[in-house]
Amino acid sequence: MEVGGEYVDSPTRTLKTFLTFCVDSGWIAVSPAKKVKAGLSRQPPTEPFTDEEVIAILDACERLKTKGTYGTVANRKRVRAFMLILRYTGLRISDAASLDTTRDTFAVSLLESGTTIQDVAILLGHESTATTEKSCNAWVKSRPERLEAAVQKTWQVEKPKLRMIQGGA
Repeated sequence: MEVGGEYVDSPTRTLKTFLTFCVDSGWIAVSPAKKVKAGLSRQPPTEPFTDEEVIAILDACERLKTKGTYGTVANRKRVRAFMLILRYTGLRISDAASLDTTRDTFAVSLLESGTTIQDVAILLGHESTATTEKSCNAWVKSRPERLEAAVQKTWQVEKPKLRMIQGGA
């Protein structure tokens, strides 16, 4: 059922979908949730921000404290960009936050193309390459191949020739 354009049936829908799958798979004859109705929303619909509120939110991004791990001046720009993404795309916060996957993909692509870890760390705004390594190295497929090639290259160095010495004591 729908009230004010909102449903509160996510858990119910998930359960009904699973039980329908069980019926389709022949595990049960009839879904016990077949007659269960979705719960109704008791919350009023979310009202959009006014233009003035949007301006106030964006202005607040410029006043973020600059202390601690994420308290850099650059973080103010990131938060502002995040808010603008939410404002102009209609993404949910959780969807926009998953853009971190895109950031990781960007970093791994750079590393795969031979960009140094130091340069990638700078581009990502990491203070240390350890942060970049922690978040990226597991996904860089060319890394083991590159390391293997480096080891193989050392084996290709011409070895000194040994001379046989005749005689002896």
